[in-house]
Amino acid sequence: MNARHTLEKVLPVVESLSSEEKVELAQRLLGSQSGLSVVVENNFLQWMVKQIDWMNRDELSEILNAVSYRLSTKGQSLQDRDLQANL
Repeated sequence: MNARHTLEKVLPVVESLSSEEKVELAQRLLGSQSGLSVVVENNFLQWMVKQIDWMNRDELSEILNAVSYRLSTKGQSLQDRDLQANL
């Protein structure tokens, strides 16, 4: 049986699951070592805090430097700065 045929059989079953069951299924499929996460909250701030919690020291440093730069330039992002520098 090919993967496409199997997927077509599984999707209708998955679509009938409750939200909680879908979350449990996704968590089981991803496993704890995948580096991926399922975000159920509708609150963006809670999502952001979770993302920050999972970052290593270097990643967090990059984010905080970007935030600091953006605040000091009254909203100009690092991408905007780099684009202007290349013009």
